[in-house]
Amino acid sequence: MTVVAGWWQVNVRCDSVDAEMKTVIGAETRIAGALHGKDDLEIHGIVEGAVHGEAGVTIAAGARIGGEVRGREVTVGGELTHPVIASGLVRLLSTARLTGDIEAPRVAIDEGAQFDGQIRMRKKPAPPLAVATPTASAPAVAAAAPVHAAAPVHAAAPTPTAPPRVREIPELAAPGRKPLIRKSS
Repeated sequence: MTVVAGWWQVNVRCDSVDAEMKTVIGAETRIAGALHGKDDLEIHGIVEGAVHGEAGVTIAAGARIGGEVRGREVTVGGELTHPVIASGLVRLLSTARLTGDIEAPRVAIDEGAQFDGQIRMRKKPAPPLAVATPTASAPAVAAAAPVHAAAPVHAAAPTPTAPPRVREIPELAAPGRKPLIRKSS
């Protein structure tokens, strides 16, 4: 079952409702299947599948999740036995018990949290390379050579660079006691 919209979501601007929406799954609520959402998701109940949020995802202390958790920022406060993947931050609160891997560019683990797994901290993916397109001034060249999307476009020929400068590394004192130096008056 996928929760897409409900009476708590408003599509028109209303002054009495905050600009940012949040979907809350109550402690006595059970969802049979995966949960997908574009707004912030706060889960206190049971989700029997994966949780995929395009915004923040919060797993409260009493929540149970039956699959991986994905979101922009994921906060875990309860027990979870599946991988957590975020495009921003993963935070384990002091009440968290996570048995699974974490993949995110930033990770914060509060004192008291229990974690058993691996952490892969990867930067956000780089934007795609520019693709060469034929211009009106060179139609014959464009027709003769096919353009490949994987080939990067170079603006100018690379200039030769000077070899890196070598500098001398100073000798370090031998480990042990520092020699005593007396000053005379």
